Amino acid sequence: MGDFARYFKRRLLRVRGALLLMSVAAVIAAVVVIGAYAAKLGGPLSSRGEDWAQFGEYVGGLLGPLFALFALLGLLWTIDLQRQTMEEARTDRVLRTVFDLADRLEQLRARPLDRPGPLPQSTPMISLI
Repeated sequence: MGDFARYFKRRLLRVRGALLLMSVAAVIAAVVVIGAYAAKLGGPLSSRGEDWAQFGEYVGGLLGPLFALFALLGLLWTIDLQRQTMEEARTDRVLRTVFDLADRLEQLRARPLDRPGPLPQSTPMISLI
């Protein structure tokens, strides 16, 4: 397995682990919130819509900010992964340009000076920025 494949596999495992951790934390938080509500108010399930509305407000008020925090963390993490990917792509572009220039220089060096001939095919310069 190549270095890139190992690196990609490691990154994928890290992503899966973080997603699993956040999912488990969300489920535990939901169980705790609903369990606390049931322990405090207990009793049979209500058939009144007002009771269910109050329950929804309670759960949404406690779990909404937690889920919003997870969403923000996921967004920040995605931005960081994109930044890393862009840096790797830039490094690859720079290396490709350097190797292309080295190949062209080798072609020029290998051509005899006393025999004129066509210059090696030039490739357009890639912006390094």
